[in-house]
Amino acid sequence: MKIALRQSLAIGLSSLALLIIPLIATYTAADFNWSLSDFLVFGALLFVFGSSIAWVYKQEKKRRFLIIVFLVILFLLIWAELGVGLFGSPLAGS
Repeated sequence: MKIALRQSLAIGLSSLALLIIPLIATYTAADFNWSLSDFLVFGALLFVFGSSIAWVYKQEKKRRFLIIVFLVILFLLIWAELGVGLFGSPLAGS
């Protein structure tokens, strides 16, 4: 149980550390304007992605590489859709 808690804590802290980059950009770049909901959604996306990678790495032995590649592509597609509305779905607000 301690390992799972440590792993979740590490994934959460890593997600927060990655959120420092857009936080700095929000205050320094005029064209970069994230709201609190943007930070919450991206933080949740990072945490779920990190947790999924950790779970696949621990559970799957044979097709680990393919599943992780699929998860990375899925993450990038969701991120692009939320960011710029790549596909024009309701997720992007278009």
